[in-house]
Amino acid sequence: PQAPAPSEPPPAKSTSVQAAPEPAPRFIRFGSNTRLTVGLPSGEVFQGSKLSDLASALYQLEGTLDAVFLDRLVLGLRLGIGIASTGEEFADGCRGDGADTCRTTNVSFGLAGEFLILPRSSPFNPWIGLGLSHEVLLFEETYGSSSSSGPFAGGVLDFSAGLDFKA
Repeated sequence: PQAPAPSEPPPAKSTSVQAAPEPAPRFIRFGSNTRLTVGLPSGEVFQGSKLSDLASALYQLEGTLDAVFLDRLVLGLRLGIGIASTGEEFADGCRGDGADTCRTTNVSFGLAGEFLILPRSSPFNPWIGLGLSHEVLLFEETYGSSSSSGPFAGGVLDFSAGLDFKA
């Protein structure tokens, strides 16, 4: 009698275990940015006097230190320094006083939050934001070698939107 031919061992069963996907990191990185911003003042300085009568537009260089979370949420500290277009009431007052120059400057500092609509890796990124800051507007009139000035200061809650471009 002949012995049966050896058979091949049955193939090993595949027991590969797929690793669970790693959760998206909650904190991504720290960062900073610099922006040129334009603001349109609203509200009253005091009863019966609108802020827009004193400063019609604010042009500001703003810098922030940011913490980026979930790749689309940015929280940060901001500081802005700028100038303002003189509003009609302030300009009329300056001319009526015989001032040589009328100038409005602006300083603000506070907290800002932004939601990035597209991922940060996009070449451009639209965003919406909310900020809480303290702002000081300094109004100054110059008469030859002398000048007079006065500040208005207070808290500001702002809603903003913009478009960032990668450099």
